[in-house]
Amino acid sequence: MDPLSKLPIEHLQRILDFITLLSTTAVYHPGCLASTHFPVFTPYHQTSLSTFAALCRVNKHIASVTLPYLYRDPFQAINNQGCYYMARNWSRDLLLTLIKFFPAVQLHPALLLPFKMNATPATTSTDSNIDTNPSHLGYLAHIRHFNLQPFAFVEYERYKRKECSAAEQEYIQQPEFLDIYLKGRRDTICRRRAMSDTIVECYTALLHREATWSLAGPILEQLESSTFPLSDIRRYLQVIDRLGRLERVHFLLDWNLTCLCCGGSYQYVEKIRKQCEDQAMGQLIQFVRDHGRLFPGRLMHVNASLSHYLSYSQDIPKETLREILRILPPLYKITSINNTNWPRIAPHLQTTDFSHVRFIDRSAPMAKFHQVLQQCRSLCNISTNNLVPKSFDWAVKEKRDMLERPGQGTVYPVPTGRCVGALSSQATPLTHEL
Repeated sequence: MDPLSKLPIEHLQRILDFITLLSTTAVYHPGCLASTHFPVFTPYHQTSLSTFAALCRVNKHIASVTLPYLYRDPFQAINNQGCYYMARNWSRDLLLTLIKFFPAVQLHPALLLPFKMNATPATTSTDSNIDTNPSHLGYLAHIRHFNLQPFAFVEYERYKRKECSAAEQEYIQQPEFLDIYLKGRRDTICRRRAMSDTIVECYTALLHREATWSLAGPILEQLESSTFPLSDIRRYLQVIDRLGRLERVHFLLDWNLTCLCCGGSYQYVEKIRKQCEDQAMGQLIQFVRDHGRLFPGRLMHVNASLSHYLSYSQDIPKETLREILRILPPLYKITSINNTNWPRIAPHLQTTDFSHVRFIDRSAPMAKFHQVLQQCRSLCNISTNNLVPKSFDWAVKEKRDMLERPGQGTVYPVPTGRCVGALSSQATPLTHEL
């Protein structure tokens, strides 16, 4: 036995933790729904994955310890590779690795087509025929973060999107598919334009939502973060009691709320679009509210993005965003206030603890800014357009009141290591001396 294999499991885990720490850098992107995106890893993260994969080939003992690290967040590093073509291929390879643990009868018929699986299932994937025992599902038992992206199902030949296979073309023309994705629309015209971009986009959405359900459905209890297609949110609402460990959720806006290839007046199309949007946004709010009721304080971050394969622009309505932010619990021990996290903080000014805030970097207006400023007693640096003359008069008054108290006549120096304060304002120069 090699020396590495003689190490206790706890020591091996410490080594793997160290490899992960060295190889991972978290970067958060602005403009998200609930102020904090999932961490996006730099290419250095791929180094740890290669190391873990190599360790899995040493022997069974080391592999058993390493597999949970390799599959904890299997799609994340792939999703953020610079080469789109390689990322898509790796995603498909990983999907095949995970899907092979399922009998064909548990998979949706459409899911068998892009992977050319030679089986015809008797039934489609439903809540009742999904095995929810992760011990029988191989690598799935190690997954804690499931963030599959739809580009795994979008194939290209050079710079042109690859045509669907004959089997796929036949499937998407069946009434079952058209009734689901073109419900309430003039699908007779859509049928005539069989290979329109709209129908192909719907097919890609179908593949992504069924792959997500097939793989994530059996392990919902162990997921700490996940990406769910908004078009399938009703299915996850029905099993929300199984999402007790979920802390972050990302919804993909994968549902084309209007059919551009349909004829008819604009009023007709707009009415259908508005009905679909209202229903989807209502279910999104219900998901966040129900989870908060069942597991108070657990779900902390919600965000959403448009699926990149769609040919239209679509956003979450602002009123829906505000309602979700009100439902989410206040952030815990925040150390900075900035343009990214302020929308997440603003609905909870009365219940947020600002005593740990060390940096303020907020250019846009802030409601009740001076009320918040007085609570930031650990503040080191501030850069904002919200400062006005006499913004710190309260601090001067507090200091005078303290000095006027009996026994408080001596002023002691600030302890070494504590921030004295670096203040700046693009709007108004700060002239007060504290």
